[in-house]
Amino acid sequence: MQIKITRYFIHFIVFFGIGLLFAQTVPQTSNLIAYYPLFENANDISGNNYNGVIFNNPTLVANRFGTSNSAYFLDGEDDFIYFGDEMYASLPDTDNDGFYEDSFSISIWAKSSSNSTESFIAFGVSDGLYTGLISRMESNNQVSFNSSNWGFNTHTSGRRSDGNWHHYVFVYTAGSSRKVFIDGDLTGVNSDISRRFRFKTYGLSIGRERYIPNQDITDLSNSTINYTGSVDDVRLWNIALSDAEVASLFNYENNSTNDYSPETSWDGSQWDKGTPSINSTAVIAVDYLESTNLICNKLVVNSGIKINVYKTLNVGSSILNNGQIIFKSDVTGDGYLDEFTGTISGTGTVITEKYYPAKRAFRMVASPISGGSIFDNWQDAGASNTGIGTHITGEVGTVGQHNTTTGLDYTQSGNPSLFGFNGSWQMVTNTKTTNLTVGVPYRLMVRGDRTPSLLQSNDATPNPTTLVSTGNLEVGTKNITFPSATAGGTTYAFIANPYQSRIDMSDVLSANTNTDNTKLWVWDPMVNDRGTFILIDELSGNGTATPASTATKFIEPGQALFIQTTEESPSITFTESMKDVSSLSLSPESLSQQPQLLFNLQDENQEVIDAIRLRFTEDTDNGIDALDVVKMGNLDENLASVNENSLFTIQRRNFPENDEVIPLFTNNWRNENYSFTANLNNLGDTNVYLVDHYLGTETLITNGEAYSFSVDTNISESVNSLRFALKFNTETMSIEEQENTFFSLYPNPARDVVNIQTSLALGSQVNIQIYNMLGQLMLSQKQTLKASSLQVDVHNYPSGIYMVKLTNETGNKQAQQLIKE
Repeated sequence: MQIKITRYFIHFIVFFGIGLLFAQTVPQTSNLIAYYPLFENANDISGNNYNGVIFNNPTLVANRFGTSNSAYFLDGEDDFIYFGDEMYASLPDTDNDGFYEDSFSISIWAKSSSNSTESFIAFGVSDGLYTGLISRMESNNQVSFNSSNWGFNTHTSGRRSDGNWHHYVFVYTAGSSRKVFIDGDLTGVNSDISRRFRFKTYGLSIGRERYIPNQDITDLSNSTINYTGSVDDVRLWNIALSDAEVASLFNYENNSTNDYSPETSWDGSQWDKGTPSINSTAVIAVDYLESTNLICNKLVVNSGIKINVYKTLNVGSSILNNGQIIFKSDVTGDGYLDEFTGTISGTGTVITEKYYPAKRAFRMVASPISGGSIFDNWQDAGASNTGIGTHITGEVGTVGQHNTTTGLDYTQSGNPSLFGFNGSWQMVTNTKTTNLTVGVPYRLMVRGDRTPSLLQSNDATPNPTTLVSTGNLEVGTKNITFPSATAGGTTYAFIANPYQSRIDMSDVLSANTNTDNTKLWVWDPMVNDRGTFILIDELSGNGTATPASTATKFIEPGQALFIQTTEESPSITFTESMKDVSSLSLSPESLSQQPQLLFNLQDENQEVIDAIRLRFTEDTDNGIDALDVVKMGNLDENLASVNENSLFTIQRRNFPENDEVIPLFTNNWRNENYSFTANLNNLGDTNVYLVDHYLGTETLITNGEAYSFSVDTNISESVNSLRFALKFNTETMSIEEQENTFFSLYPNPARDVVNIQTSLALGSQVNIQIYNMLGQLMLSQKQTLKASSLQVDVHNYPSGIYMVKLTNETGNKQAQQLIKE
């Protein structure tokens, strides 16, 4: 045990430096007889092996730091711990009279559960005038330090049975004094030198009273007021500790970093003393490359050794890193540091990785460590290693080279790819002088790794890459001031996850009163070509994403996002409790029972690239309020609803009235062919129509069915931002209105001919018109119905989407889409 304590003593020099060394010096250990951490047993770990015996099955409980199975609860009936006569080998009879009569010190942590007088500690036999020690927890809130013949009480200032752990030290200086210390403070002293302790048999015991000569240690007949409560960390010295040593002992043992934990070492293939637990010290003596969770109380990484964290690292109290801790990242996810309230020390390094799949798109990024320059980290110091780093551009020059002063990679266009934020996007002009700092968010175009060909064309095939950062890992509570922008009287802050862990943003927003705790915006690079803003609201569960996305309210390491705040440049507080490393269940969205309309914009591959929601509640004001969520503009296509000349992703409105129209805003068309789909939820008899002002059509929206359309940037009406609207019909269709639904198409899709099946009266006239998606009229003819079906030849039409419009004699119109193969 002397070696073990000395090792921790050395660690404190490394951990905290000389300044704290003297403030928390470990007491001298040369005269330590026994140390019982009571960690799942009563073994002595001082090296003397004066192991104790546990009687009558006391209960293992958590200690003062919450470490499970590391203290014992004694029931006040028959539970006690006996540490044996063997310790008398370290209590020498210096005057050969058969007794130990010299100084001693006993320290113990205890949490009393009773207000009655109870026996606490016994040591030695009751044998005439000179007897062993008896200590009691007295009913008058005092602690006694006496024998069966004479008493000595010390006032404890209400700290005996208050439900808390306390540190008790009993010091006997032979021929001088008896002292009792509680929580490092001297609470009583007696200098009556005529009364001396005298030991010869029966070692230290906890939880029972005196021993009489030749008594069996299991005999409790003379011990009827046994201790009720928890005990932990018992130490015995054969000297009298000084007041300073007692205070130092309390400070040392009251620090969770120094809590005892059994040690197990990784040898490259297995743990030499079993898999570590939350109560263990895990020593990484050989590179640890396992892709499993690692849980321990203390982590020690030896010099020159690395540990790869693929899953979750859960450390209870302290990390001593003299090697490398690498938080890995790949297609399966990131390595996390779980909630951590201890200390990190040592001369080693921490490396974090962030994997990005093969897609040329912007990302909103940050660093969970503070360290070197962006150039040395994210640009891999200018190297071109496969799968590592990315180009950060902003200057014209020879592709494949970089500016040795600014660090920026050259391109033919000079377009920047890394932006900070300060009310607006600001290009980062020098990556060699800009260091990684926790809490600083960026917008970064990730083309892939640093392969030069990725800079030569926007159409170059991207590859996956990993951004690597080296520096100091941030833990504990963080208060970070973030940049913001104000628009329309509302302030939005660009913030970043400061931890190497997933965090729950609902916890972050709820804990910071200067934020709107109902929503956030993340950037999903996998939606659309270059990414899309995803609104996350309804923050129970994973939150509700609009448009559909794998994004949730849980923010990953190295991820930045936008939130709404009540002040500019807000200070946001993050705490370790906001971490959440549990497995996420990314199940499809389950719509609530609230009436709503989810309206999606899809690309030509039927992938959702943007969306809006309309949520309907009775007696809601259709004006703008806090329940409406504004639209964050994308680089590419945008879809928003319009209200009072403002754009929204979500509107909360009253139930729609008949013929109510909600304009839709669209822009930034990058292609020609698109479609809309809708999810109608609990709208009852309300019918919803898509109004296309360009084509002059109103199409009944059906759940899940796509309305295809095309845009032509050469035709202003085709790309008009207000081309589309939603129209509501809340009245039950009359017979006349039902008659307005008077035809259907088959087959659809069609290859050569399409049949128009109609319910109109035979002999009546109809006007047939067919338009392509650019609004060009392909066919216009009048026919007299001679049968219930009309046939139209379409074999010369190019493949695509067409609009078939039928008008009857009274002017009623109906339009349906036709797909030509």
